[in-house]
Amino acid sequence: MDEFKVARRDTGGQRLGLEIGSRVMVAFNGRVAPVKARFIGMDAGAYLVVSLPDVADLSSLLKSGAQVGVKFVSGGMVYGFQAGIIECLHTHHIHLLILTYPERTSTYELRKEKRTDSYSPATLSVGELGFSGSVSDMSPSGCRFVFAVAGQDQRPALQLGETATVSFRLPEFDASQIFPCRIKNIRHDGQSLSLGLTFDLHAEAKFSMEFFRRFLEEQNPD
Repeated sequence: MDEFKVARRDTGGQRLGLEIGSRVMVAFNGRVAPVKARFIGMDAGAYLVVSLPDVADLSSLLKSGAQVGVKFVSGGMVYGFQAGIIECLHTHHIHLLILTYPERTSTYELRKEKRTDSYSPATLSVGELGFSGSVSDMSPSGCRFVFAVAGQDQRPALQLGETATVSFRLPEFDASQIFPCRIKNIRHDGQSLSLGLTFDLHAEAKFSMEFFRRFLEEQNPD
């Protein structure tokens, strides 16, 4: 895409939390319903690329410079931003929309349960793999586990839906508590890997509801 003259801006090391293949909703001016598209890739700070479906009434809206609204879901949050159309490429029934990289994004909470911020050291086990990191937030149904991957040759091969266990402890407990869970979403920002985990409280594992209650009270005393 060297033929596109795109003004690059400094993102401060921040990237959108979008995995390749993620669904995004693209809203066009002049069209009531947004279009379900797929995220293909990005050049951080320069442009985004999404794949559009075959929609008959879109051709007149795909004009360079036109503004669109984009929304996507990640980690229980809805992210939205405005972007400009740089170009739309059509070849072999593939429609690629090239958009300007957003200057800012807006967010709002999607999940019904409030999550409590946490910074507890924790470990995650997925099959024979083990990772040291921290639990960054938690709710009655799940948590987010974050660990560093900077400097590694390749990121760990983790899959959505995989079973795992996350463990940590409170100071007044002698042993770590083990939480059986499944990987619900994965975010990678180049420095760390962030996993959204859903607790599987029906799985056969050492699980103390008293520990869980005390953890939430410790993190959210109000």
